[in-house]
Amino acid sequence: NGCASTASTSTVTVNAIPTLTSTNQTVCAGSPATIQATGTPAGGTYTWSTGGTGSSVTVSPTATTPYTVTYTASGCTSTASTSTVTVNAIPTLTSTNQTVCAGSPATIQATGTPAGGTYAWSTGATGSSVTVSPTATTPYTVTYTANGCTSTASTSTVTVNAIPTLTSTNQTICAGSPATIQATGSPAGGTYAWSSGGTGSSVTVSPTATTPYTVTYTASGCTSTASTSTVTVNATPTLTSTNQTVCAGSPATIQATGSPAGGTYAWSNGGTNSSNTITPSATTQYTVTYTSNGCTSAASTSTVTVDAVPTVDAGLDTTVCANALPVTLSALSPNPGVTYLWNTAETTPQISISAAGTYSVQVTLNGCSSGDEVVVTVDPCSGIVENKIGIALYPNPTTGKLNLVSDQEVSATIEVISLDGKVVLNETINGTTKVLDLSSLTVGAYMLRMNEAANVTMFRVIKQ
Repeated sequence: NGCASTASTSTVTVNAIPTLTSTNQTVCAGSPATIQATGTPAGGTYTWSTGGTGSSVTVSPTATTPYTVTYTASGCTSTASTSTVTVNAIPTLTSTNQTVCAGSPATIQATGTPAGGTYAWSTGATGSSVTVSPTATTPYTVTYTANGCTSTASTSTVTVNAIPTLTSTNQTICAGSPATIQATGSPAGGTYAWSSGGTGSSVTVSPTATTPYTVTYTASGCTSTASTSTVTVNATPTLTSTNQTVCAGSPATIQATGSPAGGTYAWSNGGTNSSNTITPSATTQYTVTYTSNGCTSAASTSTVTVDAVPTVDAGLDTTVCANALPVTLSALSPNPGVTYLWNTAETTPQISISAAGTYSVQVTLNGCSSGDEVVVTVDPCSGIVENKIGIALYPNPTTGKLNLVSDQEVSATIEVISLDGKVVLNETINGTTKVLDLSSLTVGAYMLRMNEAANVTMFRVIKQ
């Protein structure tokens, strides 16, 4: 109505736009992240893109993710702020195992991805590899950290195999013989390596002199300390033995000499000493061997040559008439080539004696001797009529036929007697002549005795 009211005042209050900041976060895959927003002035409210309404919100993204937040205070809302949660992948990690022999070092290797991280071993080492010397099988763990994230631990196991045990045998052999030496390794199932090139548990060798052979044993990748098998080669003993020559009936001692000393002897007749005394009846060979250090020599042969003992017959003891002296004694030996020795120092088969006595003779052949003796008694023969009748004997000496001629008829027995008293021819005469055949008699002196009734007539006859 044309009237003006009292003036009224409207005040426009201008509130400042709130300020807002929010944090970023970096986490490892699978880990939660808490992001924080700070708005000014205080007392306002937050609104997160996740729906959260607090100043902070916890999220678990599987990949890097941005989160937005606004802040409202005094009716005014801030510009949105973005918090980025960066998700780093968990590093991957592999590590190697190792198998070593007791006393040997092992280097185990870890490989982490992505590159550029750091390693942490249970031994305290920080490199990608670590060298250890366990005395028994041992696990070692390692982790790998990259971009702030640590891998799952990886385990490297170092398996420690025991060094195999090994024994081997020695052998003693005789020169020229083979030897088999044996090795025994543990645990079973391994392989052998001999210095001779053999690969079995045993090897046969034929050394010419004492020789050491080494062998090793490998099982589970580990090789034993070398073992030495020594093959001792003993030389074959040397042996000599003597021969002997003896006379029949005499003992012989044959001698063997073996080298080296200290061994044992074995004779074919059972003897076990170095010397052997025997009494063979004929020439005989005896073999002997010698054993020393387990080795036996080649056999040696000792020959005992048995020479026959020659025989001699000097005849029977005899009595001769004194008027028949000298007489011839004959020593008879069936052994050709003998030598004679009488106790008269004569060396012929026949000797002439002129006196009573004991006459001995020794015959020797090849060093063997025997003897005989004859006792000669001289009788005066006073009751014997010699050549009382006229009797002629011719030829005397004779080589065979002996003629006996008497100047009158005679009837008598005729005996031809050797000087040992044996009657070697017995004849009779009835008339004036008689031819006696002495061809079968051995050379020497004989007595011819004629027995006529009460008369005995003696003649000395020589057979040539």
